[in-house]
Amino acid sequence: MKEYISENPRETTKLGRKIAEGIEAGDIIGFNGDLGSGKTFIIKSICRALGVTEEVTSPTFTLMHLYNGDYKILHLDCYRLKTAQEAEMLGLDEYFDSEHVCLIEWAERIKEILPDNAKIIEMDHVPGKQDCRRIVI
Repeated sequence: MKEYISENPRETTKLGRKIAEGIEAGDIIGFNGDLGSGKTFIIKSICRALGVTEEVTSPTFTLMHLYNGDYKILHLDCYRLKTAQEAEMLGLDEYFDSEHVCLIEWAERIKEILPDNAKIIEMDHVPGKQDCRRIVI
């Protein structure tokens, strides 16, 4: 594991680009953290670095967005799911064995169905510093 302290959104964007450099088709990356910890923000940075030109938004109400860039990208938001079985019933796990890059917000909600090769990124606020985030990869 590697820990980063991002002092501001610019540094988080740089880290997102760095993460994108190591991504390959079929990668699954889960993002965990409280509301406002920067999950969607860093996913936007990753998507931009992977050539997505359309606006990247959180799929909280639609559960997923598909983007095209250097790879096919599936952006999931599992906030509204109560169990991993709900994700299975919706067929979301079918994307885990595909050519898609899967970027999953609130991945802890579906951890039971995530493959062993899924990478997890933990994001936390740094107390007393509004724009500062602790990011563990």
